[in-house]
Amino acid sequence: MDTTGSVQGMGRADTGFYIAEEKTAIVYGFANGQSSQLHVLISEDMGKTWTDTPIPGSAGYDTKFIGFTNKAEGWIVSGGSAGAGRSLNHVYQTSDGGKTWRELGNPNDQYTEQLTGAGFSSGDIGFLGYRYYADKGPTVYWTQDGGKSWEKLVISLSDSWDAYQKTPLSPVFNGKDGRLPILLSLDGEVAGTVYLTSKDYGLTWNDEEGRILSEGHYR
Repeated sequence: MDTTGSVQGMGRADTGFYIAEEKTAIVYGFANGQSSQLHVLISEDMGKTWTDTPIPGSAGYDTKFIGFTNKAEGWIVSGGSAGAGRSLNHVYQTSDGGKTWRELGNPNDQYTEQLTGAGFSSGDIGFLGYRYYADKGPTVYWTQDGGKSWEKLVISLSDSWDAYQKTPLSPVFNGKDGRLPILLSLDGEVAGTVYLTSKDYGLTWNDEEGRILSEGHYR
C-alpha cells in the first residue's frame, strides 16, 4: 500500500481486503483493462506465506471489494471514475480459491454511480450498493444468475427515514444468513446505521423488527 496517496490504485481507499481464519485476500492496483491489471494477494496460513496473482485484462483503479463465500469460491468488484457522477464497475469471480478469475456481467448499462458496497452470498446471488443520488437511496442492484442480468433491489424502508440520505454498505453473509448495513446521513453528517437481515441468501430482507422490506424471487 501507498499511504501517501501518490500511487493511484494503491492507497487505503483503493484497496480491497478480506480477512478470515481460512483465507486472507487483498486486491490492489491500477487496472486499465490493458497493460495494467488488478493483483490479488492471498494467504491461506494467516499471513505466513502469500501468492500474488494478476488478473489479465482486468479494469478498475479506485473502489475495490473482495470476498469469499467459501474457501474455493470468491468474488471481486472494482470501479473507476468515468466522468462527473459516473463510475464503471467490473465483477470477477473465482472457483479455485483465487488462482484464476473470470469476469462476470455487470449493471453498467443500467447504473454507473460510485460503488459503496458489494457482496455475494453464493456463486449466483450478489449485490452492489451505490452512493445515494437525487432520490436519497438506498440504491442496490442485485443478480440472481451469476451476473448474467442485474436489477434494482426495491427496499421499502420506514417513512421515518425519508429525510436521510441512505448509503448501502457491503452485505456480509454467513451461509444463508446475511446482514446489510445502510448508513444514514443528514446534511452531510453521519446520523446512524440501519441493519437489514436475511435468512435466505439475500432473497428476502427484513428490518430489525422482522418486517419484510424487500422480497425477490429466485430464478
